[in-house]
Amino acid sequence: METRINTIDRVISKDGLDDVCQTIHYTFYKEKEKTAAVAEVLYEDGDELPEGKEVGDVKTDEASATYYSASNIGTVSLDSPDADNFTAYADVTEANAISWCKAKFKLKDIDEVKYKDGDDIPEGKEIGDVKIKAHDELASIEASLDAQIAEQETPTKGKGKPWS
Repeated sequence: METRINTIDRVISKDGLDDVCQTIHYTFYKEKEKTAAVAEVLYEDGDELPEGKEVGDVKTDEASATYYSASNIGTVSLDSPDADNFTAYADVTEANAISWCKAKFKLKDIDEVKYKDGDDIPEGKEIGDVKIKAHDELASIEASLDAQIAEQETPTKGKGKPWS
């Protein structure tokens, strides 16, 4: 899954610092090749030449590869700036922005939690059973992109107007 930074919103001054990044607009993108690229093929000596064609003329045009693709577009708000660990907008690199963006999603990750002695355990559950399932936000987004591509490859639904 590729992370693309579309733009960064900033304020001119905040908390005594200048050029402060506030919001990152991102796209998570994934693609899968549908058809491979085809190189141009020219007529060669020994080929049967149609009328009007000669050796060196184009026999088969070049064709670009085609792809299935899926994306997830959104924004993340950045924390208030820390003067001891601050990067002004003009000094932000693409790698910085991608790292900050992904870090925000990692904050949404949840480790699996199991019932332990002293918990209020519901009927049918016992110590050691899963109380909260683990969750990896970036993995969930990537799984969603994979599902979108799978739907393009093998559609399970359609839309339109039957009379058009």
